[in-house]
Amino acid sequence: MSTEILIRLIFSAIFGGILAWNFYSLSDREKRVELQDKQRRYLSYPDPSMLPTILLMLLLMLLILDGWRSAGQFFLGLYVNLFFQISLYYVLLLLFLPLLRRCFQARTCAALWLLPTMLYCTVYSFMELPRPAWVIRLPEGWLPWLALLWAAGFFAVLLGRTVSHLRFRREILKPARPVEELEAWEVSRLWDRLHREAGYPKRRYRLVVSPAVRTPVSIGLFSWSIRVVLPRLDYSLEDLELILRHELVHIGRRDCSAKFFFTFCTALCWFNPLMWLAMGRSADDMERSCDETVLLDADDRKRRRYASLLLETAGDERGYTTCLSASAAALRYRLKSVVHPGRRLGGSLLAGLLLFALMMTSGYVALTDPAGTGREVLFGGDPAGYTISYVSWKDGSGETFSGCDNPEEVLRLLADLPMEHTSGLFSFSGSGTRLYLNCGDTEGSFSVTIYDEFLTVVPRNDLRNTEVYYLPQPIPEETLAALFREGTPLPF
Repeated sequence: MSTEILIRLIFSAIFGGILAWNFYSLSDREKRVELQDKQRRYLSYPDPSMLPTILLMLLLMLLILDGWRSAGQFFLGLYVNLFFQISLYYVLLLLFLPLLRRCFQARTCAALWLLPTMLYCTVYSFMELPRPAWVIRLPEGWLPWLALLWAAGFFAVLLGRTVSHLRFRREILKPARPVEELEAWEVSRLWDRLHREAGYPKRRYRLVVSPAVRTPVSIGLFSWSIRVVLPRLDYSLEDLELILRHELVHIGRRDCSAKFFFTFCTALCWFNPLMWLAMGRSADDMERSCDETVLLDADDRKRRRYASLLLETAGDERGYTTCLSASAAALRYRLKSVVHPGRRLGGSLLAGLLLFALMMTSGYVALTDPAGTGREVLFGGDPAGYTISYVSWKDGSGETFSGCDNPEEVLRLLADLPMEHTSGLFSFSGSGTRLYLNCGDTEGSFSVTIYDEFLTVVPRNDLRNTEVYYLPQPIPEETLAALFREGTPLPF
């Protein structure tokens, strides 16, 4: 096992263990009668905003430090890996979802949809891999057009959903009035009490009434913008308590932000029809998870009353919003879970194991596109003015040779190599046959290392600007052996 794989295994196990423990502790917290000071009863298991936020920060940083070209290459490779990873994960989750819903609690199923947000951990250097497992080679000239097509779809989906959300928000909040203005003091006192029980000693979220909604709705991505919207005030206090607690669970778990994350994943994989199906299923599991939490330790009478509320309300759920009952399509299994909850497994171990598997299997795809031959890429058109200051070769048995008698032939071999730009985070340690050389002309020097089918270029020992290329026609080992066997052997 390579050092990189061992390090990745350790970090993946740590992150998986932390998630499993947090999952267990947060589930236990929701069952407590009293909370400790400064504790929140309802919290998101994985933070749904982490992956989009980290990717945005990385993009801005790379644009500032390295410019469009380096940032574009890095992110294109990153998004290709995310596409395969997220698509495969959600397809498998859809396949096993009926079994998961029968065996595990609803909060487990809801949390599993959020696990890909933890993939931001795999973009850092401590999670690098020795080499890619799958190389996707694009024909010459395809990369800009494919990138443009993908970007057009990505931004169309993301901006379209965001604009829809903002329009819906304006539509329902423009005629809305706070409950204080309506002098609904009993409702206001109930809202304050539920805030305290949820771990918010002071009122943080505003409760309003709007004629533009047909079902209770929570809307807002940020704490300062969150509103809980009621369609009317003629609910009984018992019904209102169930409704408002349901919305507080959504708010505490940041389910509106989770909706944005699911939209981000759908935009990332917009041409995969199964992603659109997955987004709908994830919303159903979030609602079912809130039902389960609201009805912890509830008696049969309260469960029947809650089921009646679900049947009486069917509303709109555009944008990044949550509501008590979005549509009739998801009611069947929600009502079954409400009236006949049954006993199901907690699922903290399952969540930790799946996160471990996600992190261990990410980043193995490399995307390449033609860059030209070594003559253009390395030598700017003519290798004649370049000299080799140091050269060595390690054969398949691990023995290292230097002191090549024909450095001009080495330069010619490099100049004739077809090279393709490669994206990804790889160390290439322990990757078989290696050719290493320092080369330069009057304007500067660079280092070249060949690892079987891959070549890295480090300009003037600047490791931060290392470039990786794929070699569809690598130099045969027999050719290198003929150049180096007459040199001076060095111990490995």
